[in-house]
Amino acid sequence: MLVIQMILIQSKLSAQELTLLKNTNLRYYPSSSAIEFYNNRIYVIGDDATHMLMLDTQHNIVDSVALIHSLKRRLTKDEKPDLEAMTIIRKKGKPIILAISSFSTSERNSFFHTNLSIEFRQ
Repeated sequence: MLVIQMILIQSKLSAQELTLLKNTNLRYYPSSSAIEFYNNRIYVIGDDATHMLMLDTQHNIVDSVALIHSLKRRLTKDEKPDLEAMTIIRKKGKPIILAISSFSTSERNSFFHTNLSIEFRQ
């Protein structure tokens, strides 16, 4: 289960104030280990999920990208790549999302990447 929360951070002279703007529960997505925001899209990966989700700023699913080809929605501990981090890099001027595994075992030493300049379903 994945819960996405939009939080507004406002700086003040003495401290920061956080305000919860939106809370969305995506019950069918198995987990979330990394979230990245780019070009008004929210990208979500889970350490045991087969797909990366793409959401709009209202948390509606826009598209998804298969990371692991499987009929399962959730991978077992032995199968999962254990993706733990995600960032956006540029390769030849094009934005790429890079997902990084935990590197905790020889089976979990992977990088996954997706070109963000490709037009996905709208």
